[in-house]
Amino acid sequence: MTLDLHVDAPQWRAHLTKVGQERSNLVPVIKGNGYGFTNSLLAREAERMKVAAVAVGAIAEITTVAEHFSGKIILLTPTQGATVPRGTVLTISSLSTLKDLSSDQEFLLEIETPLHRHGIALNEFASATPFINGANFLGFSLHLPIAPMEKMWLHTVLSMLPSDAHIWISHAHNITRTAKNFPQMTFHERVGTDLWLGHAKSLRMSATVIDKHEVSGTAGYRLRKVSGTLLVASGGSAHGVGLSAASSDFSLSGRIKIVARAYFEFFGVLRSPYSWQGKSLRFLEPPHMQCSLLLFSGKNAPEIGDQLSLTLRNTTTHFDHILGLDT
Repeated sequence: MTLDLHVDAPQWRAHLTKVGQERSNLVPVIKGNGYGFTNSLLAREAERMKVAAVAVGAIAEITTVAEHFSGKIILLTPTQGATVPRGTVLTISSLSTLKDLSSDQEFLLEIETPLHRHGIALNEFASATPFINGANFLGFSLHLPIAPMEKMWLHTVLSMLPSDAHIWISHAHNITRTAKNFPQMTFHERVGTDLWLGHAKSLRMSATVIDKHEVSGTAGYRLRKVSGTLLVASGGSAHGVGLSAASSDFSLSGRIKIVARAYFEFFGVLRSPYSWQGKSLRFLEPPHMQCSLLLFSGKNAPEIGDQLSLTLRNTTTHFDHILGLDT
C-alpha cells in the first residue's frame, strides 16, 4: 500500500552514461530529496559512475553522501560560520569569508552572476586575487540562470580570470563553444535535473488503491456530498502529493491554466495527479497526510490492490519505494 517510483534501470543508467560522456568533467548534483531517489541512492550511482566530485546543497546532506561516495564533495551554499565535515570543498561567496579561511581548506571562489544568488561582485574580484593562490584553491564557481542571458557576459567574465583556471559551472548553455574560446581552461559541469530526470520514459509512478466505497451521501473530513465510487489511495501530503510550486510559465497559455485551475477550485472541483486507465481522477478534498480520497465515475472502477498512475514532481515527492534499481 505504497507510493512507488518504478525505474527502468538499463534505460536510466544508459542515460546517465550518455550525459557523463557529453558533459565536460561531469559533477552530479545531489541535494534536497535526491530528485525523488534519495541522496543516498544518488551517491551510490555517482560512485558507480566513477565521477571525481559531486555537489550538495546543504551541510546536512554531506554526511549521507559521504557514506556512499568516495570522491570530493562540494558544498554549493555559504556556511555562515557553521561547522562543516572535514574534507568538504567549500564554495566561498564573500570576501570576508575568503579572508578568514583556514590555510588547509579546499575551496572554490563563487562569482556573482545575473542570477544574483551568491558570489562576489565583479568589482570585488581584484580584492580577492591575493587570497586565491595555493593548492587548496580549486577554481571559480559560476551558477548561471536557466533563461538565456546577455551573450557576452560569460565571455567577459572568463576573460578576467587566469587563462588556465578551472571553472565549475551550472546551466552552461553552450559549453563546447565556450571551451573553444578558452582552450586552456578546464570546465567542470554541475548537472542535476538533466542528469537524474532527463530520461522521463525510464521513470514511472504508481499508488495503490487501499480501500473503496460506494457512497451516496457525504464523506471525508469535510463531509462533502458524494454520489458514486470513492477510492482511498496511497500517497498524501507527507509524500508531497498536492504540493505545488509557483508557476514559472508567464505565457498567455500558462496564465490561462492558472485562471482555469482557480475557477474549478472555486466550484469545488479538485483535480488530482492520479489516473486510472488513462482517466484522470478528482480529489474529494485536499490530500490527507498519508492517503488521498479520490472520486471515480463510470464503468470499470479500480479494485482494492490495483495500481493507479500518478504524475508528480520528483523534486517535491518522497516515495515509499524505489523499484528496479539493484542498490
